[in-house]
Parts: sequence; C-alpha cells; structure tokens
Amino acid sequence: MIRRTVILVTLAGLGCQTQRSNSNVWEFSGNDPEMRAAIDSARRTVAVLMARLQAPPRASQTYLSVKVRLGTDSVGEHIWLDGVQVAGTLLRGQLNEDAVAIEGAKAGQWVTVRPDSISDWMVIDNGVLCGGYTVRVERSRLSDADRARLDFGLLDLGLRSWATTNEC
Repeated sequence: MIRRTVILVTLAGLGCQTQRSNSNVWEFSGNDPEMRAAIDSARRTVAVLMARLQAPPRASQTYLSVKVRLGTDSVGEHIWLDGVQVAGTLLRGQLNEDAVAIEGAKAGQWVTVRPDSISDWMVIDNGVLCGGYTVRVERSRLSDADRARLDFGLLDLGLRSWATTNEC
C-alpha cells in the first residue's frame, strides 16, 4: 500500500537519522532539537486537526493521519494512524503498519490516544499539506533524489504542494 512506503517518518526513538531495515522507519535521538520542535508544533496546533475531524469531511480533503508514540519511556516508536475519528475527548485510529520495536503492534490495530499526546498530524486538502511537522523535518534531511521519491509517492495521497506550516 502506498501509504506505508510514502509516509516514511514512522520514527523509532526520535532524532539522529539512521535508516533501519524497514525503509519506513528512521531512528532519531530523543534530544534531536528539530524533531522535538516538530512534535511541539504538532501538539500546539492540534486544535486545527480537531476542527477538521469535528466538521463534515471536505470533498477536497484526500488524506488525514495522526502520528502517535507507542511503547515505554525507554523504547518507543512513532506510527501513523489512518481512519482517525473523534471518540469523546479522545482520538481513535488504525495503525497503518506493523511496529518494528514494539511487540504486538500490528497494522490495522485500533489505538486510542489523547489529542495532546500525538507526535504529529497531517491533512492533505486541495493538494496542499497541512501539518506534517515531523515529515517536513525528515524531508529537509533527505538527499535531492530521496526527496523527489518521497514527493512522487505522496502524489497518490493527493499532495501537490507543501504549504508553510501557518497555512492550515
């Protein structure tokens, strides 16, 4: 499925960029300042995501996903959720791929989280990416060839333009 090959920022750990055997997983040190800032931005703007989820779906919106951290304080993995819904004061969605570092977390499994605990969110509407803070950091670190491959893969999700983070 294209989502699994495209949304390559399923982060295991957060920080110092190292690609693992699963091409969708990148490791980062927990103290990477750019990733920490990206997660902080996602949490600071979660009201934009919530407004999208609570309004009727727009025909122009082709994709919506939320990234969550699974695991313990010492071992964690950030994975994107699809089919995201509001469940009272919580968010609920399905893991879009199997976890690498966390036992038992499998694609399709439903996960429920507090909105203020997510590590990223993204919406593609009218071809423009809104959110995707950790994706933007990772994309900025890719070679030109890898960046072009990522952008090409995101076409299947409807992405045509990388909006600035304030254009949501």
